[in-house]
Amino acid sequence: MAHLAAAWAEAVTAGDRDRFDRVWTGSPERLMLLWDNLAGLGLSSFAVAGEPTLDDPRTAQLRVQWQVPGDRAPASHLLGVPVSGRGSDARLDVGTRAEVGAGPYPLWWLEPVRTSTADGVRVISGAPGPLADTVAATAATSLAEAVRLTGRHSRGVVLELPSTPQLMDRVLGDDRGSTGQIGALTWPAGPRVTEAPLRIVLNPLAMAADDEARRALLTHEITHVLTAAPERGVPLWVAEGYAELVAHDHDPDAGWRSAEPFLALLREGRSEPAPPGDDAFLGSELEVAYGQAWTLCRWLLEQSSWERVNHWYAALGEGAAMDDALQELCGRDLTGVQAGWQQWLSERIEER
Repeated sequence: MAHLAAAWAEAVTAGDRDRFDRVWTGSPERLMLLWDNLAGLGLSSFAVAGEPTLDDPRTAQLRVQWQVPGDRAPASHLLGVPVSGRGSDARLDVGTRAEVGAGPYPLWWLEPVRTSTADGVRVISGAPGPLADTVAATAATSLAEAVRLTGRHSRGVVLELPSTPQLMDRVLGDDRGSTGQIGALTWPAGPRVTEAPLRIVLNPLAMAADDEARRALLTHEITHVLTAAPERGVPLWVAEGYAELVAHDHDPDAGWRSAEPFLALLREGRSEPAPPGDDAFLGSELEVAYGQAWTLCRWLLEQSSWERVNHWYAALGEGAAMDDALQELCGRDLTGVQAGWQQWLSERIEER
């Protein structure tokens, strides 16, 4: 299969449709979709390699590595592709369906895509053009805001916008259909977390929301990209609370509204102010966990400054102990921080 893999990569890199057609067979509609998608991505690099196939010798396991401007490294996907013919007549068979194997899949493998760009932002979209353009423009604003507040450098941000929540599940390789229930997810697009590019995969339903909600969600996820949150050793409550802090800086009232599920439990005496554990961000109390994380980070900001909060986050990412990092930030250990946060929350609840 190695010669087919190499020929596919060479055809795409050279923009040679005739050579592409000598590598592939199958549904003309799928062939056109695949060629048009790859030709329109503005690829920086594209490579394909064959991997051993254990179960079915008539299926090629192809490792596809592809990179677009804004990626720190190529994305990597393993595709199972049927093979028609034998020997010199063998060709990859695109078939009539996109999914062969478990996924995750690149969006260009699943549906027709187009690319929308704005300052520092690239959106690969299967959604209608106007929505993709709106997302790109909003993301550019969010990127500028996140860079200003975090002090981080950006080489660009790449977002994928499927046309349906179900296709979002396929992009993320979620067979349970649960990721399509969230608004967006920043994830490493490849098996090696520290090497893969961080992509933001968007739920089209969330992107069709009102302007402020869309901006806050994009700012939150872009902050994760800037801080490389999935690969840093910071507690999840810090990563999520910090991203919420950046997202709601221009409108703290929106942060308080988002924190209302947590505040409601406090009013009812059914919750104590405490940093949420990692599991809290995966369960049914997700909104409560975000409220806890944002209010705690908001309190820390009000005791210090953006510069010092940014230093605290960076120190944790470099392995500093939480108590030591907090002492440098605000002169308290975690126990003291919780006491101050609790008193502050009591006052804020009375005001609201």
